[in-house]
Amino acid sequence: MPTYIVDLLPTSKITVQPGERVSLIFNVTSLQSATDSITFLCQTSQQQYFQQLIVRPLSSNILPGKSIQVEVTTALYSNVPQGTQIVVEFIVQSYWGSQPATSRAAYLYVGTYSNSDTDSPAFRYSVKSNCKHLSSDSCSQATWNMEGSIQDSNSGLISVTSSPTGLQFQGSFIAGTKSPVPVYYSASCCLPKIDITATDAKSNSRVFQVNVNSDNEQLTDAEITAIVLGVLLILVLIILIILACLLCRKWRSHDLRH
Repeated sequence: MPTYIVDLLPTSKITVQPGERVSLIFNVTSLQSATDSITFLCQTSQQQYFQQLIVRPLSSNILPGKSIQVEVTTALYSNVPQGTQIVVEFIVQSYWGSQPATSRAAYLYVGTYSNSDTDSPAFRYSVKSNCKHLSSDSCSQATWNMEGSIQDSNSGLISVTSSPTGLQFQGSFIAGTKSPVPVYYSASCCLPKIDITATDAKSNSRVFQVNVNSDNEQLTDAEITAIVLGVLLILVLIILIILACLLCRKWRSHDLRH
């Protein structure tokens, strides 16, 4: 489990023009059981595109379960090519080095303003195990897991949070990405559901609930494909039957005339 949760807020400006000011707002939540002193750092391997990255504040004390917002600002140089994608990484670490560092990378898109985006992120998932037939006395003896994919191909996916916590990214999640983000979750059957909140760069947000005991579980891609093929097969059979009936009537009328 991570010691901190780091999210990029949708108030951040990830699409900018050459010469413009950049403002990224990161929200840091402590999962510690005691107050901790933490420091903040932002870095990139593409420093040639902008001025020095300024982090405010540089450090803070944070209470258990509480959050703090940290702003990272800079300004792009006016000669940055249109269409450039820049990745910056925001890092949170304990001042005393007693806990592993937590980071969140984010995309900056140069000169690629998106059209009006009113669509929320999309989510597809499949539940790998089922807890429906377990009693409350035996729920702790089994687990269930979910694999899914969250995507916002318009303005880009900014943040993904879950309640309860524990949702994992299968691979790196760079805030602002427009590609699918694979996620994974596993829990005891005594905790049969999870709420997942996905937000894009235009503040379009949606909450997805996965409930392993629900009778309305989402179909997998394979199941959807099988249903579609079955419906198409039935339609083809109906068309063939209709054609056969028409041909039969035609032959009968031909025989009656002769």
